[in-house]
This record gives sequence, C-alpha cells and structure tokens, in this order.
Amino acid sequence: MSPLTGFADLAGQRVGVFGVGVEGDATIRRIGDIAASLCLVDDVGDDARGIVSTAKGGLELLGTCDVVLKSPGIPKRRADVRDLLNAGITVTSALNLWMHETDRSRVIAVTGTKGKSTTTSLITFMLQSLGQSARSAGNIGVAPYDPLAESAEWTVLEVSSFQSLDLEVAPA
Repeated sequence: MSPLTGFADLAGQRVGVFGVGVEGDATIRRIGDIAASLCLVDDVGDDARGIVSTAKGGLELLGTCDVVLKSPGIPKRRADVRDLLNAGITVTSALNLWMHETDRSRVIAVTGTKGKSTTTSLITFMLQSLGQSARSAGNIGVAPYDPLAESAEWTVLEVSSFQSLDLEVAPA
C-alpha cells in the first residue's frame, strides 16, 4: 500500500481502530462512512459496542486489516504493534491522517513535558483576542478531526509525546 495522505485513502479498506477511548470514538465517527469495514479492538472489550478484546481475538482481527489506526496510548514499540508492522499492515494514527490533509499553516502544535494544556489555552485565547477564529484541540479535549468538533480558522493542538511519534508531517 502506498503512504496514506488523508482519510480519503481509507476508502475501500478494511480498517482497524486499536484503542477505543475518546480518540478512538472520534476516529470511528470520522471514518465510519469511508472505510469498507471497521474492526474495533481494545485491551478491554465491549460486546455491546462490538469492541473485541486483545485477549479474546482482537489482535488476530487486526491482522486481517489493511490499515490500523492506533490510539496514542498504544506505543509503536509494543510487541503486538510491531507484529502488525512486520506483517506489512500500515499502522498510523487518525491525527496523522488529519495532519496530512489539513491546512498546516493554520495549525499550532504544543508539546512538551509540562504546561501543554495551559499553553494551548493561552494561545487559543490570544488568537481569539486578536479577532481570529481559533479552537483548542487534541489532548485538551476534542480530536481535531472529530465531526462533532467546532470548526475554526486556527487549530491550537495539544500533542502528547506519544501522538507526535505517529506524525509524518508537522504544522508549518
């Protein structure tokens, strides 16, 4: 498979969502109508939602996917993720796909050890005080690609170290 450059590249693909928390739910909302089929896998299964536990066949299910979108809490160095990569399955994140297709000149990413949320909030506030349309996103509360998220000219993105490792492109 050629490198993914946005959500549209998932059309017709069997996509696994690995880690179905807040970000996983946003991913499902974003790609639900694009992917040919979805496999939902988490370390904790949920039969009512169709989420398969990793301990009860979830990893094998991910092995049948063309692409796996993983939660930032699941490191690429984890053995089961390495197994997927070694099997030739594309493993990336929804944030990476969003970053590929968004106007990166209108994204400010904040990362680091301490103060990310405060700095993200302050930058958003300053942009809004200057009359700019700005939103805070990322770890601060809402995934920027979530269809339920507000839109704005500027996205100030709080990015954890785990999220930044999955990014192939960066804000301008």
